[in-house]
Amino acid sequence: MLGIAILLACPEGGWMKVVMSPYLGGVIIRSLLPIIIGAPILNAALLMLASENNLLLPEAGFVIRVIVNIFMLGGVSWWNAKYLNVIDQKQQEYQQALKEANENLEARVKTRTAQLETANNALKKSQINLANLINTLPGIAFSRDGNVNWAMQDVSDGCLAVTGYSKEELCSLEGCTFPDLIMVEDLPKIAEAIQTAIADNIFYQVEYRIHSKLGEEKWLWEKGLGIAIDGQIQTIQGFITEITSLKQTQEALRESESKFRELAENIHEVFHINSADLSEMLYVSPGYEEIWGQSCESLYRNPASWHESIHPEDSDRILAACARLIQGEPLQEEYRIIRARGEIRWIFARVFPIYSQSGEILRHVGIAANITERKQAEQKIWELNQQLEMRVQQRTAELTAANKELESFSYSVSHDLRSPLRGIDGFSKALLERYQDQLDDKGKHYLNRIRSGTQRMGELIDDLLQLSRVTRSQMRPTQVNLSAIAQEIAQELSQNHPERLVNWLISPDLIVSGDRQLLRIILENLLNNAWKFTSVKIQADIELGCMQCQENDGSSLAYFVRDNGVGFDAFYANKLFQPFQRLHTVEEFPGTGIGLATVQRIVRRHGGDVWAEGLVGEGATFYFTLHP
Repeated sequence: MLGIAILLACPEGGWMKVVMSPYLGGVIIRSLLPIIIGAPILNAALLMLASENNLLLPEAGFVIRVIVNIFMLGGVSWWNAKYLNVIDQKQQEYQQALKEANENLEARVKTRTAQLETANNALKKSQINLANLINTLPGIAFSRDGNVNWAMQDVSDGCLAVTGYSKEELCSLEGCTFPDLIMVEDLPKIAEAIQTAIADNIFYQVEYRIHSKLGEEKWLWEKGLGIAIDGQIQTIQGFITEITSLKQTQEALRESESKFRELAENIHEVFHINSADLSEMLYVSPGYEEIWGQSCESLYRNPASWHESIHPEDSDRILAACARLIQGEPLQEEYRIIRARGEIRWIFARVFPIYSQSGEILRHVGIAANITERKQAEQKIWELNQQLEMRVQQRTAELTAANKELESFSYSVSHDLRSPLRGIDGFSKALLERYQDQLDDKGKHYLNRIRSGTQRMGELIDDLLQLSRVTRSQMRPTQVNLSAIAQEIAQELSQNHPERLVNWLISPDLIVSGDRQLLRIILENLLNNAWKFTSVKIQADIELGCMQCQENDGSSLAYFVRDNGVGFDAFYANKLFQPFQRLHTVEEFPGTGIGLATVQRIVRRHGGDVWAEGLVGEGATFYFTLHP
């Protein structure tokens, strides 16, 4: 008890300080303290009890005490060693865990440091890219001071292209500053816009003019926002871009609109602009009041009022056209309207859609014209045409009657006139044969001339009848090979006159469209003429071919028959195609003068033309075109 009292007497020093230490020694001593105090007391008590009862000899008690102390000290030492081993083992485990934790922490620190360096490099790169992007923008990124002057603190390199000044010049305290470039009359609205934006904590937008370094007047558009720190506006950041071209475009657009309105409001037609679904009238010219007899304001209030005036017979057709117009089909229609007083007017309307770049219909634009006078004129023309048609029918009837008379005349010529001619020719021949011995040479000559005249008269009648038939016969167009027909005619001529030396040059496969019988008559007349007028040549050349020629309606094929015969004087070329016109006597070359007139009529019935070229003694060429 005295020892305990001594220990407790000074708890902050001596043994007590060691015992109460939070370290390992204090922990061990506090753990052993009950044994150290309790074991001797218990040992002494047991020995005293044994001595008092004479259970043990003093020597045995001493030995027992020694043995007990040895076991007690040994047990304490063993327990202490075991406890220290456990403590040391845990300490080593803690140190190992601490080492691993330190190593992990060091690795994480290195990783985090690398990540921070990568992020820092990326941030620097991003800042450089952003700075390059800002400096390459077609405008000025800026930072204004947050004080009442809002002076420029920093600008991007785009200021050089816009103002002509570098950023160093504009942001320096000396020389020309950015506010100095702004036109004085525009400064108040800039200040007002910035103040309003700061008060309402919103973006501001303002347009103003500056004078560039070269003295040019330019329009700028500025947008910015105040940046607050701790509730105070420290800086204003934003962007400035040049809008001079936009302003010029807007001014040009205003001038164009002014000219458009001046034009639209002074024309007699109705110019109008409607919404995509035709439910709204965006614009209508004053011509609407003149044509419809209604005010433009009424049409703005009720865009559907215009078709209330449409004639009932035209209403459904126009409404259907409007429905198709909404789907994108342009409208082009003629219709009638009935004005307030019952007057009917004809309208010609054209409306077409205006598309966006994406193909969506934005609006419809159209024009409506008063065509009443034109319709009235068309009505008069129709009436005149009806009268003309009646006259044509009457004239056709007269021509039909004349043709019938002509047919009767042709019949008379072919039958009634031929009989006397055959009689004259026959009796003249009989006189020559039966009374040949009684007639002198002069009488015989007279009779031969009578026979020749009657035969020529017969040929003339035949040619006249043929000329009449080619004019009145019905056309039967088909594909005709002129070369084949020419070969047939040439073969017949050569067989009938084998003594003639003729060189035929016929181009192959001259295929045309026309009436085969009439086209054969053309070739018979032209080739027979060529054969006749080359009879004086020892070696005759007759050619059928084609060539390109120019006509009023363009280029076309012209077919020709060329010979190297006696030719003709080009001065008389126009007379060749007139009936009974001959450039040579019958004694020189026989004929009636009807052949070329027949050729001309056939060619014209085929929609073509015919003409001739020639020189005396050098031959002739006859050309013809066909347009059936």
